[in-house]
Amino acid sequence: MGLISIILSFILFVDIGGICPIDGKEWPNSYYCPVHGVLLRRDGKPINVPTITTKDGAKMVLIPAGEFIMGSKSVKYNPPHKVYVDAFYIDIHEVTVGQYKRFMRETGYRPKIDLNWLRSRSPTDDHPMIVNWFDAVAYCKWAGKRLPTDVEWEKAARGGLVGKKFPWGDDPPYYPGKFLFSLDMKYKRYLNTNNAGKLKEQFKSKGFPLIGRVESFDENIKRGYDYGGTYVIREEISKYIVKGEADKLKEIRSKWLVFDQKGHVYIVKEEGNKLNVYEMKPRTSFPRGYNYVRLAPVMSFHPNGYGLYDMLGNAIEWCSDLFTGPYGEGKYRVIRGSLGIPPEEIALRRGKWPYSSVAGFRCVKDVSSQ
Repeated sequence: MGLISIILSFILFVDIGGICPIDGKEWPNSYYCPVHGVLLRRDGKPINVPTITTKDGAKMVLIPAGEFIMGSKSVKYNPPHKVYVDAFYIDIHEVTVGQYKRFMRETGYRPKIDLNWLRSRSPTDDHPMIVNWFDAVAYCKWAGKRLPTDVEWEKAARGGLVGKKFPWGDDPPYYPGKFLFSLDMKYKRYLNTNNAGKLKEQFKSKGFPLIGRVESFDENIKRGYDYGGTYVIREEISKYIVKGEADKLKEIRSKWLVFDQKGHVYIVKEEGNKLNVYEMKPRTSFPRGYNYVRLAPVMSFHPNGYGLYDMLGNAIEWCSDLFTGPYGEGKYRVIRGSLGIPPEEIALRRGKWPYSSVAGFRCVKDVSSQ
């Protein structure tokens, strides 16, 4: 398939979704079936997938050339603006520990990271590799690729959607799952205080222990901290996290979200004379920060519209650009992806000291180099 026809395929089918022509599974918010590697069409007829496989064994998807709206009104240092991007290929998932091990074996390269610490966060070869910026660049050069620019990363993360907060749209990052257990209404008083010890005891007695000390989540968020404890989310924070669902619920005041250090999320609803607790299912992995939790294996959740996994959540990711902002001008490198809970918008960008081994990465490749 020629480049022009590949790009036309993206333009024609990027936003329609459809049914996989092989097993009939519907992917309403995507045009790509990651299971069988085919693009979706309403008439069920397959077309070739614009992908390549590179030296490191990574599958890459072609992101078409063209303009897109980058940024968001609600994000500092990245207001909405139109940007043109040339076509490029990008890895469908973050570089894994296994891929990086191969690079180390073949080159003798050693990343500047505590491997015991790494194993505690990414315990298998299928988990994202966490490195500093220079170690990410070294891998990319070996693989014949490079890090994405800030602009390329955001275009890929949006998956063809326009003006949406998340790679899957504006739906809340968590959605209610099955009912778990009920609590007596007397425990309601522990939901909006920092002293939730009694609440933790009840969760534990029901077989759902909350991991980590109780923290004042809303105050920590205002100060920019995340200590990885157990949080009971107050109304004003709940509105932010379950925005979208909140519009359908009349009694937002009778709902609380409970997060723990391991990333478990529960919703507590005041229903009748009981506090009913339900599980909350994530749309992707939102770790609480690298000092506290493990990451998820790559490709654990559904991809975005371009067939890319974990563009928001799991490991944060290095970009090639120097960070421009009020702090560390010209010293930090851009990182992208959510840092924790509450999950942050695609448009959010930060800078990190490039010698810090805190982020994962994925590679890109220019179409002209094919």
